[in-house]
Amino acid sequence: MSTRDFNTKQFRSVFSQGFCEQQEADFVAWLGYVKDQGDVLKDDRKAILIRSQYDGKNLVVKHYKYVHVMYALTHAFLQSRAQYAWHASLKMAALHVPTPRALACVERLSLGIVRESYFVYEYEPGFLFREYAWSTPIDSLLSQTHLHDVYHVLRVLKKHNISHGDLKMPNIVVTDHGPVLIDLDQVRFHSSKRMFAKRRLRDLRRFRRELPWNLKQASGGRDQASGVRDQASGVRDQASGVRDQASGVRGQGSGGS
Repeated sequence: MSTRDFNTKQFRSVFSQGFCEQQEADFVAWLGYVKDQGDVLKDDRKAILIRSQYDGKNLVVKHYKYVHVMYALTHAFLQSRAQYAWHASLKMAALHVPTPRALACVERLSLGIVRESYFVYEYEPGFLFREYAWSTPIDSLLSQTHLHDVYHVLRVLKKHNISHGDLKMPNIVVTDHGPVLIDLDQVRFHSSKRMFAKRRLRDLRRFRRELPWNLKQASGGRDQASGVRDQASGVRDQASGVRDQASGVRGQGSGGS
């Protein structure tokens, strides 16, 4: 995908061709108050995810916050998190791994150091795979196209030795043209087969852990464990009662003497 740079003293940015042509400065300024212009999807200590519109285009902005000075200094010698997500998205798109189209990466500078950064991508209308999996009967889910499409995406990742790093169901969006992967902060492109196998196993365990039948089994296991604990508690209570009775008998015997 073709890109173009737009840099000032306060900002360093790159845009995909066709997005915000001749409007780069206005868009960068708009990012400063995007939180007030859209719907906040997620907000934690390190990042905030916002769905909004700019010039009629539906998009998602992932704003990586300023955490503290040491964090900023560490990333001064590395790619910012937004820049990493941007490059990961472009590379995955080139390998035909389904992800939303990357639109822009913007870094706000202070004394030449990245203070905050933004990764902007096209909004993909659809629904979270978790919602679909949990609203569909298990027998039907196993035969549904969406589940097979997700496993196809996992095979594409394997083909190119890519690990996602956070492959939980909320990071899979089912769209009209199939599932797409979001949240690319921890994506890795592996040259070591051993490391890839380790990371892929972690991805698969993370994904399978949230499948309905696995969670229900885990819930059943927790219920059984709770029942065993209750039974053990009852046995302890009975044993305590026996000790109290024995203590009473000894007391009566001592009183009779």
